[in-house]
Amino acid sequence: MTTTMDIQKISSRDNQYIKLARFLHQKRGRQEKNLFLLEGKTLIQEALKKDLKIQFLFVQNSAVLNELGRQAQTQVFELENDLMARIATTENPPPAIAIAEMPKFEDPLEQTQLNLLSKEPEITKETNHYLYCENISDPGNLGSIIRTAFAAGIKSIYLSPGSVDVFNTKVLRASMGTAFYGPIKYLALDELKAKIQDEAKTKTMSLEVIGTCPHSTKSYQDLQFSPFKDVLILVGNESHGLSDSAKELCTELVSIPLANDVESLNILSATSVILFGLK
Repeated sequence: MTTTMDIQKISSRDNQYIKLARFLHQKRGRQEKNLFLLEGKTLIQEALKKDLKIQFLFVQNSAVLNELGRQAQTQVFELENDLMARIATTENPPPAIAIAEMPKFEDPLEQTQLNLLSKEPEITKETNHYLYCENISDPGNLGSIIRTAFAAGIKSIYLSPGSVDVFNTKVLRASMGTAFYGPIKYLALDELKAKIQDEAKTKTMSLEVIGTCPHSTKSYQDLQFSPFKDVLILVGNESHGLSDSAKELCTELVSIPLANDVESLNILSATSVILFGLK
């Protein structure tokens, strides 16, 4: 979409928009402003595909705008390389950086169509798979898990508050823009547990909660599910796995059979095997 809006040049590192972009390097800044950085054409294009609102766009030259399909309501600034490097989080700044509003997704756990606990499941109901990540600390791991999960058809992703910020630029790069594909919500394990336990007092559960545990004697390949139940998969921290509290929430704990005396898989590999195996 073209526009007659002028492209403003910024030459001062003390400019308010430069300061804003720098502020968004921090989790506190992103939460306070409800904004985040998109670095590079790929992430910006993915955000535009998902109708995220781009408030400000920084480019090194106007030619980049033709590749991005610039939106009329977006304010565009042209920067020299030194200022692009100042607002970028990478060593080599990309040709385009944007500031976008955080996407808003409804929480499926609050929607009646998810219906975690129901006495009368619908016969025609489609089984949905959900993923809960507990205390994932590495941004690259989380971004790759997000990409893998949505590729495997996961309905939504839940993150414990102890997990890395999904709007961390390293997470977004590793996700290749799939962080905008569906609901990603932070949810404390206690909150999830309370939702299930409160309803379970009077209703029948329609949710299987599957936890990954390398010491479990049951293989994920041996799982059998009722067609009336949704499935929530829990994966834990890279080093420590699922907490005891998370394991207590699970209806089944499963492991991945490994050959050649290999002790374990990394969190991304294990999650990929489980998600596509269940799919």
